[in-house]
Amino acid sequence: MNSRLTIKCPGFDESFNSNSILMLPLSSKRDFSHPIDGKLIKRLDSPVVNAILKPIVEQIADFYQGQILAAAIPVNANSFSEIDKLVNECVRTLGIRRPYVVISNSIGFNAYTVGSDEEPHIVIGAHLVKVMSSQQLKFIIGHECGHILMGHVMYHFLASNTSVLVKMIPVIGPVLAPVLDSTVGLLLKAWSRRSEITADRAGLLCCNDLNVAKRSLLQLEAGFIDADNVNIDSYLENSRKFRNRSMLRRVGEYTADHPMLSKRIEALDLFARSKKYYKFLGTSAPLTAISDHQLEADIEKLLKIM
Repeated sequence: MNSRLTIKCPGFDESFNSNSILMLPLSSKRDFSHPIDGKLIKRLDSPVVNAILKPIVEQIADFYQGQILAAAIPVNANSFSEIDKLVNECVRTLGIRRPYVVISNSIGFNAYTVGSDEEPHIVIGAHLVKVMSSQQLKFIIGHECGHILMGHVMYHFLASNTSVLVKMIPVIGPVLAPVLDSTVGLLLKAWSRRSEITADRAGLLCCNDLNVAKRSLLQLEAGFIDADNVNIDSYLENSRKFRNRSMLRRVGEYTADHPMLSKRIEALDLFARSKKYYKFLGTSAPLTAISDHQLEADIEKLLKIM
């Protein structure tokens, strides 16, 4: 990749936005993933990279997340048994080992996965449990399980903590941190946004209801307000109207590790109309289903910031 980064992130766009990657062969249980996400994870998932990064990431993650995990309430057959069933169903759908799942009151209206790929922990905010329906929670849990399936956990931590890790390098670390955070960090965030598209697909496959999936994402935006009172089409139309109007907003999107929620909803809608979606379900796709190439091309156009 080109280490000289402009605001357009040419290194990322030129390396990954190509037909050769948009048409990756489908060969594993990760077949539903965004192809750029799948390709990058495959490149990074090597014994050398893991041997170097994994011990450092695990120690720092333990430092930052250990207290939250220790204070949170675990989800099992004895506590939050209904949520426990949702976790088990998502695990079966995606074919992964069950992660350690907890409910925490200290993370706000959020859910995330920490730890390592071998020992992942899903943290679900208590506010989500209070506001969301069981099927919406199933989408959220499926989304997090999708991150585990893909092996995102360690690299998400890197995307969020590049400067912290670099500063640990003796002598030159503090000098390198701002430079690497604005180059490697931005590239990792560009990947991270696409990894969220993959995880949303996993959430949809787990809850198996497009309307529920879209409402779940909308509820994250609405917070404690009942998202069922929001017209999704009107919300999306309004978002399209404003999201490209401000240059500063678009510049700010380069530093985000998640796409805008309205873009995620549109991306889910495209996926639900694709041959890739029906292939994972094991059912025949209608003649109007979107081809794999068209799906990913449309989503890349959607995620394009400038």
